[in-house]
Formats: sequence, structure tokens, C-alpha cells
Amino acid sequence: MVPFFISIFSGIGAIANLFHICFYKSFMKPFIFFFLYLTIAFDAKTQVQIFDVLSCTLPQGFEVKDNKDKLHLERFEGKNYCQLFVYPVVQSNGSADKDFTTNWNFFARNAEQQVNDPETVTHDSVNNWKVVFGAARGTYNRQQFVVTVTTFTKDAYTYYVAAVFTDKKFLETAQTFSAGVVPDEKKLTQKNPKPKHHNSIENNTTTAANTTAITTQFSDGWTSTYVGPYVTVSNGNTEAWIFPVNDSLDKVGRKPDELVEDRYWRYTVNRFFQVRNVAERPWQMSGTGSDKIFEAEVKNRQTGKENFVSMRVVWNSGRAQVVLAFAATKEQMYKGVFAQYNSFEQVLPYNKFVPTKQMLLGSWQSSETGATGSYSVAGGFQGGNTKVRFKDVFTFNADGSYQSYQAVQRYVASGHDGMGRNYKGQFTVEGETLQLTGRDKEDPGVFDCWMEAVQDGLALIMINKKFTGQRYMLFREK
Repeated sequence: MVPFFISIFSGIGAIANLFHICFYKSFMKPFIFFFLYLTIAFDAKTQVQIFDVLSCTLPQGFEVKDNKDKLHLERFEGKNYCQLFVYPVVQSNGSADKDFTTNWNFFARNAEQQVNDPETVTHDSVNNWKVVFGAARGTYNRQQFVVTVTTFTKDAYTYYVAAVFTDKKFLETAQTFSAGVVPDEKKLTQKNPKPKHHNSIENNTTTAANTTAITTQFSDGWTSTYVGPYVTVSNGNTEAWIFPVNDSLDKVGRKPDELVEDRYWRYTVNRFFQVRNVAERPWQMSGTGSDKIFEAEVKNRQTGKENFVSMRVVWNSGRAQVVLAFAATKEQMYKGVFAQYNSFEQVLPYNKFVPTKQMLLGSWQSSETGATGSYSVAGGFQGGNTKVRFKDVFTFNADGSYQSYQAVQRYVASGHDGMGRNYKGQFTVEGETLQLTGRDKEDPGVFDCWMEAVQDGLALIMINKKFTGQRYMLFREK
């Protein structure tokens, strides 16, 4: 059992005071605030959660609700609840205060819930990490709550921990948890933080495929350009190409003696380059097996430029994306950004474009999805099969108006029925935030919004900031 010590900053007093105001207003008394040091001991009974390059201890009684793009823990006691969130390490905006403002605006600020600027803000430093803590009160469904955001910033890296709770008994749990989220410093130095975006720029340059190139500049120096079948990402002399998932290619059968990498090599390399001296990088390992990285000397068929290229197929949920990395020589490849196996997948977040109003104009729809099952009739007999289909359509107009339609249809042997919802109003887009008016009463209509390159163009991603389960992946109508 190896103990270590973590300082909990003075924000604990400020948040306690907020609860004092919320729940015990008639008994207000002054508080004495102080720094508190905890000893956290890890042993075999401790439930340690690993997320991104961060580790933390699962508080007693909490359940893990999500651990993909964020770590989300939750506990309910009657009508009261406590929610804890950990967000991954990303590129810093340049200062802890700027990082905190970004995090507060994204996570906490919500006019509908009466959460605006933080009511208290404190600054501290823990193990060379600058810490900014903020808290405020809000109201949801006539129940008061407190929301806290704690931002940690060091050099080019930043992450934050947030909490939402409705009873002061969760105060110590929230503060202990926040202080116990610890980055792995060794892994941190190997991690390329996920980028933050500047607005996309629609260039007038026309590519050979007769498509308009769309470029996003990132705050960490990388630039992404969508040019059709792939996305180029570059930073100085470093360049890579990202080929999105290609379902039609994945469905093609393989020859008995063909490696899966052979197919993607033909699709991503042979069609664009003259190739010689193809080889396999044998020393890269993943888990219990070897993920092959193919390499060769190449000459661009269009520009004549010569490079050394490395190709890795990156799998996610059984679907493949391909990353090509370029360097002037093999020696430079092995000394550069793509010397390590994990470096290839770290460029995938750069397939992300911040939409402008002009880019949104037109109609977008989801791929029709559905489910099939059977139903029973009186007596326990099977009455037949039933199918359910879902479809979403959004249309954005040049005058700033929009219309959307969400439909559900059910098909049974005797016929079909369904229901749909129509919305219309105005839309505005600023950075990665899309605002839609005319939504439901409880829905402020604020969405996280970006575009990603897919097989046949760009997909529009929309996630409702309040109702995070409301997610859309839309494709432009042809």
C-alpha cells in the first residue's frame, strides 16, 4: 500500500458557504476556511478508474455512467444526487484563467438553470499545476444545486473536474474526488493534447477532384484540410493523410493469402503514388498481437514529390481508418512524430472542422436506422414481426431560419403508424456552438456542433448540451 499526499485548495470553504446560503439561509454564520491535506492510500480494495492519462478513485456508492469522451460518475439518494465528471487532457489556451473560462462556459453556464458567472473563484497551485476553482448555484425542476468546475493547467496541458450536487453532504466527496484526480506525468509527456479549433476557412482553391478545400487551423500549430477522399494534417514539415472509414471497401472479400493491410495499401498508397522498396515495420506491437505498419519510398503521381511513407490501419469498433505519415527519409520518419505506434492514432482528432453559416446551408438528414422484432397476441402466440425506423432532417436557410423533422415509424403486418416532431426557428453558429430557437420548452436548443470527413463528404455532428443523449450525425442530402 503506497500512500501519497494531495493538497485540497481553499475552494472547499467557498463551496461550503454556497451550500450554507442555499439550504441554511436563516442560520447564516461565518465560516473559517483552511487548507486541508488528505492521505489517499491505494490497496487491493480501492476501485481505481483510469481515464485518458488520468487516474482517480471511485467514491463509495457511485456508478460509472460514461467513460468514453468523459468520465461520468453518479450517485442518487432519494431526491438528492451528486454527479462527478472528469474531462481529458487537452491543449491549454495559454493560461489557467483562460482554460477555466472555456471550461465554465462549456460545462456550467446555463441561463435556463440560472447559472451565469461563478459566484466564487479561487486560485491555487498543486504540484506545479495551476488550479482555478469556481462554483455557483442553479435551479433545475425547482430543485437547487451547486455546480463546481476545477481546472488544472501545467505548461501546454490542461484538464478539468466538475461536480453537480444538491445536498451539502456530498461536498466532501466532491472535493476529495477532485483532489484525487491525478495525471500520469510519464504518459502526459507522450500525449499530444486534443486540439482546440479556430474557425474553418473556405478557400477558393479548387482541387483536382473539383471540390472546394476546407481548412481548419488548430491552436497547437496543426492544420487540417479536407480535399475529398482524405484529410491532410500538417504542422511545419510534418504531414499525414487521414482516410475515413470506407464501408464499401470493408465489404470486399479478401483473397486467402491477402493481409487486410494489403487492401488498404492499394486504396491509399498505390492509387496516388509510384512505390518501391515496400517493407513492414516489424517491431511495433499492440496488445498480444502485431499491428502491421507498411512502409515504402514513394513518388506522388500528380506532383512528382518524393517521400518516405508509413501506413497504419487504425481500428475502432471493428471499423478501419487509415493514416499515412510522410517524411523525407526513413531515418527522419523514425526520429520524428510518427516514430511510435500510438502516434498514428493521435492525429485522428484533427479530422474535425468548425462549421460556418455558409457550410451549414442546405438540407441534412440522418441515415435511416431501425430495429426489427416480433410481437405476441392474446394466448401467447406470435402475432408477427414489427419494424421501427428513425429519421432526422434539418434544413438551414440563407436568411438564418431552419426547419427540422424527427420521425419514428412502426411497421406491423396490419399496416404502419408513426409520429414526428416539427421544429422551426432561427439558427446562429459561433465556433463549435450552434443555437436553435423554437425548440421544446425545457430545451434551450444549444448544441455542440462540428463536421467530420466521411467516405462521401462531410458529416454534421450535433450534440445537445443539455440533453446529451440527443445526438445527430447528419449527411447532406444529394
